[in-house]
Amino acid sequence: MKRRGGLGRFVREIERRFNLSYLKYRLVEERREIAKYLAQRSPPPGLKFSILIPLYGIPLQDVKECLDSIARQTYTNWEVCFCNDCDPTSGIMDLVKEFADQYPTKVLWTQHATNKGISAATRSALKLSSGEYCVFLDADDRLHRRALEIFARAIGPSELPDMVYSDHDYMSDWSYRIRPVRKPIWSPELLLSYNYINHLKVVKTKFLLEIEEKILSDQVNGVQDWDVCLNVNRFAKRVVHVPLVLYHWRQREGSVAKRPNAKPWLFDAQKRLRSKYIETLHSTLAFDPNTNEVAFKDGHCPKMHILDLSDLKQEVNDKREIHQFLLAIQDRLSHSNECDSSIICISTESPPARSQMEALAAYAVMPRVGAVWGFRKPHTRLAYTLDQEEQKFRPLNHPRGSFSRSTGNVLTGPLHSLVIQMDRLKDALQFLLACRNETAVALKDLDQIGALIGLANIHLGRRNVSTKLAQIPYMPSPIPIPLSPLVPSFDPYI
Repeated sequence: MKRRGGLGRFVREIERRFNLSYLKYRLVEERREIAKYLAQRSPPPGLKFSILIPLYGIPLQDVKECLDSIARQTYTNWEVCFCNDCDPTSGIMDLVKEFADQYPTKVLWTQHATNKGISAATRSALKLSSGEYCVFLDADDRLHRRALEIFARAIGPSELPDMVYSDHDYMSDWSYRIRPVRKPIWSPELLLSYNYINHLKVVKTKFLLEIEEKILSDQVNGVQDWDVCLNVNRFAKRVVHVPLVLYHWRQREGSVAKRPNAKPWLFDAQKRLRSKYIETLHSTLAFDPNTNEVAFKDGHCPKMHILDLSDLKQEVNDKREIHQFLLAIQDRLSHSNECDSSIICISTESPPARSQMEALAAYAVMPRVGAVWGFRKPHTRLAYTLDQEEQKFRPLNHPRGSFSRSTGNVLTGPLHSLVIQMDRLKDALQFLLACRNETAVALKDLDQIGALIGLANIHLGRRNVSTKLAQIPYMPSPIPIPLSPLVPSFDPYI
């Protein structure tokens, strides 16, 4: 038994160190996925990337590997903008100048007389840039050799996005790739919980210069990447996700990539950053340090109204169509005295407690947010995801990766405990009633209406949210997929 246990530990340690399942993907599937992505898109003509690299305290060998990954890029219209932040590392500028000798028209650098921090170094590198897009690259990390080519295709010849980001994986000290991080599409409320984007991100240079005074201040050293992403959320019109691993983040000893708590001072910096950002979202909101979440300022919670629809349960049968129920809900709202800014909590069972409704409402008042749900148990969102094979919406029964354990964006959810601002609920109902052909089908479950409201919000340019601060012990049933023209081919949030 001891021998068997020892063998099991050995196998687990081999998998931890070498990530064999990921190695198989890299050897077989990665190249195929990249080729498929490139085949579907055309690059814009003449697009130039400016790669921003602040330099301080990185081992020379790691910097050399970083530069080698740039030199091997299949897309060649790039420049590198270095800022030496008074780096004490012996030989660092010799390495930069050697690289500049190899690429004399592609390398620019500047130096600080004193160490000013990574934010100031990044700002100085930005001032050197002449490309249409800036690439944020740490000096000890590496780019996939086709990263810039893929990003050029993602940007495309028209409708240039303000930011593009990709998935990433980690590198061991000996440069072995492990632990891929697969990310959802642009999810601002997940970003508010923590910086799920990190690397690789490419931001339009013109856009960066427009918000330059709002980003990369000395107060955000250590969380500067999150600061950039949060400000992108405030001002960007279009953000694109590339679902490919294009960045290799090195796990050096003492780095956050290796141990999230390696730099304890970062936690206070993160709280300051989130507190400052939340105040820009809505005048009634603030950061609650006790819960590490969004909350209303004292006395600023808006008026909330419970819309009890439990009586409609007995009318659900094979004869009454969806649009009839939508009309019934719309009629109840028209006879309500609630103003358009009121928060509506729809209930088909026992309504949530007041504190839970307030937690949900704190997200419902945010710009461009539609419906809000809680979690039905710790680490599990009260939300629906797609089961295309069986043509059903199924409730999330367990976390789908680390991201779904946090407050974040979801595709849709049930009717019970759905919280939404009055005017946004009216908009969603009006949109669905206009889809007369698709709603002329029998209603099987009231939660179908909640799923429809969530989908309507997405088509109206809003996002749906599930917050872990409200625990709603409700288990929705699987439901048929309604309104197929409104349903995406996959759930982009998991």
